[in-house]
Amino acid sequence: EKNYATVPQGKTFQECYDVKTITPTDEYVQVYEGARKKLEGLGLVF
Repeated sequence: EKNYATVPQGKTFQECYDVKTITPTDEYVQVYEGARKKLEGLGLVF
């Protein structure tokens, strides 16, 4: 939170998904999997 003023801009839905098939891009899948691993490391069960 100390970098609140300089947080990078997020991405739009169109940048994260193929809008024709509504499937996530490879980049977005990697972001999701990384976040999921961190949460699992904290004890969250999926």
